[in-house]
Amino acid sequence: MDSASALELTEFLSRSMSRMDQQEEQMKATGHAVQALVAQVSELTQQLQRLSVPAAPTTPPVPPTPIPPYHQPEPRMPTPEAYSGEPSFCRPFINKCSLFFSLQPQTFASEQSKVAFVLTLLTGRAAQWGMAVWENHHQCCTSFQALSEELRRVFDRAVTGREAARVLADLRQGNRPVSDYSIEFRTLAAECQWNEEAQWDMFLHGLADRIQREIYVLDLPRSLD
Repeated sequence: MDSASALELTEFLSRSMSRMDQQEEQMKATGHAVQALVAQVSELTQQLQRLSVPAAPTTPPVPPTPIPPYHQPEPRMPTPEAYSGEPSFCRPFINKCSLFFSLQPQTFASEQSKVAFVLTLLTGRAAQWGMAVWENHHQCCTSFQALSEELRRVFDRAVTGREAARVLADLRQGNRPVSDYSIEFRTLAAECQWNEEAQWDMFLHGLADRIQREIYVLDLPRSLD
């Protein structure tokens, strides 16, 4: 091969190597561009996914649990005895129920609870009357006060006023203990409203003779109590 041919071959190879280098550089640049494009597409895809997911509802703040007010324990009281309609026990029964309610105001906070409680304590003919007024929605079932007044009107036959004074004037101890005589005497005396001197004289007059003989030899007390 002559020198001219060798020179041409060398130039050809040089140009070929240069083109190959250029192509390699282009391929590298294209690869970087593709990688950047893939990263952008991935970022856009993640953003779209975040936008498509519905936002979780905002949970309202939980209000603090209120602290219940302190209630002093109510005293334990024996339940009033049942009432069957005896005239002489009507007012004591009502008074016991009233005391029971006053000592347990939390348990019996409503008039309905008081009325229902009283009706459950009625027996015998009093229970028959109570069920009748309850089933007929009588006005007395609206409050304890109204029920008490109706109970007194129907069952209470205790003597009062002049009748109590008449019974008290005829009252005698007889063969009873003095304690029994004293209870009946004070019950009637509270109804007739005599003064203390009159009550004292009538009390002595009603005592049995054997008791009077024992008392008169002693110094009498200054008051009936």
